[in-house]
Amino acid sequence: MKLNIFAVMLLFSVSLFGVVVDVSKVPTSSFLDGEFSKDQTFQSNLPAKSRTFKIEMFFNATLTNNVQIAFGKDSVHTDGKLSAEETNLIIGWDCGNWFLRSQGLRTRYDSVVTNFVVGQRTLKASIEIYPSGEPKEIIFNDNGQTFSFVDFKLQDNVSWFKPDDWSLLRVTTRGADVADEDVKVKFDFAKMVILIQ
Repeated sequence: MKLNIFAVMLLFSVSLFGVVVDVSKVPTSSFLDGEFSKDQTFQSNLPAKSRTFKIEMFFNATLTNNVQIAFGKDSVHTDGKLSAEETNLIIGWDCGNWFLRSQGLRTRYDSVVTNFVVGQRTLKASIEIYPSGEPKEIIFNDNGQTFSFVDFKLQDNVSWFKPDDWSLLRVTTRGADVADEDVKVKFDFAKMVILIQ
C-alpha cells in the first residue's frame, strides 16, 4: 500500500496572507498489513464568524482496505503525534463500511455501503457549529448521497464533538492488497481551507 500526501495548504482569506506547509511523501509501510500514519497540525482557534467545519476524503475503496482520519489535540504527550488518548473523533472507511468512533474509542458507529463497487470514493462531512463551540448539525455524504451512522445522535455527543478544540489530525491507511492510494483532506472554516493532497 502506498499513500502520497503531497502538500498541506492553508489559505486565510480573512487576513491578507497565506501559509503553505509541505508534507513529504510517506514511504511504503514495512508492516505486513500495510499500515502507516501521517500526523499534521492545523489551526483551530478561528474567528467566531467562521462556523462551518468541512472534511473531504478521496481514496480508492476496496473490501480489504481501511482509510481513516483522527482528530484531536496534542495535549498529553505533546510530541506532534496524535495518540489514542488525545483523539476526539475518528472517521473513515473499513472494508466496505463507513465508521465513526467517538472520544475514548470505545463506541463505534457504522454505515454499510450497499451495492458496493471497488473504486474511487469521496466522503464529505459538514459540521455547523454554534458560537459556543458545540456542534449544531452534521451532514455526511458518500459519492453525492447523504447517509447516516446507525444509532449516532449528535445531541448525545456534543461534549466531545467540538472541531474548535482540535489542532492535530492523523491519516492512517491499512490493507496489504491496495496499492497507490491517495487521501485528500479538506477543512473549510468558511474562509480558511486546509488541503492535504
